[in-house]
Amino acid sequence: MIYYSRLYRAAGEGAACEGYPFHVPAIRALGEVCFDREITLICGNNGSGKSTLMELLAQKMNAVRIGEGVLPRKNALLDAQDVFTLARRMHPSRCFYFSAEEFIAYIVWVENTKQEARREMQRIDEDDSIADKAYAKMPWARTLYDLEELYAGDLARQSHGEGFLDFFRSRLKPGGVYLLDEPEGALSYENQYVLALLIQDAVRHQKCQFILATHSPVLTALPGAQVYRLSENGFEETAYAELPDVQFLKLFLERHQRMLADEEDED
Repeated sequence: MIYYSRLYRAAGEGAACEGYPFHVPAIRALGEVCFDREITLICGNNGSGKSTLMELLAQKMNAVRIGEGVLPRKNALLDAQDVFTLARRMHPSRCFYFSAEEFIAYIVWVENTKQEARREMQRIDEDDSIADKAYAKMPWARTLYDLEELYAGDLARQSHGEGFLDFFRSRLKPGGVYLLDEPEGALSYENQYVLALLIQDAVRHQKCQFILATHSPVLTALPGAQVYRLSENGFEETAYAELPDVQFLKLFLERHQRMLADEEDED
């Protein structure tokens, strides 16, 4: 299911916009980018504008974020919002934005909030001036219960990969739009594969739409996905095999011994 179909420069807005994010060549050159399939992959080198585009989309969609209330909302793109228009075919049930930075901050927030709830409940137990201790502890007990029941495991005690996959499963809802900014940063290749399967299942059975910014040769291999490569010329639709990251990984796997050989070994 496709909910958002394209992002394009609003009528009368030329390429002369100044400042952030228009100093990024791909954003400055952006006239239109279409989301014609349920999965869209945004690829490119560091600094090419992938995360900038994802932030712009998140703000245009008013997406819920992992770090909502945990990290200050980024306002650097507010001026750019009026320059671009986001076309929508129908309302999704929810829009959710993920970045590795916000995920790590969220884990810390969850653990700190649980510890605070436990401390307050202990304080109430030790305070003889409180007559109805059960009533006084009720909001803290509810907070603790909700956070402990939200995930299959303790996010703070899991690896980043296990924690992310647990978090991702808990957030997947039918009819949702999901923006993922380089999720592979927390995932092994095996867990990237697991994430790819979860995305496929959500598209097939839950009518979800995904837009990912990624370097991952595993995630960019998602069948039927629309793949864009960002460059100074803007957005270019690209085949999987033509992506530089995929080409380099293939070369490295074939020639890693030669590529990593010491010069002395070659003599």
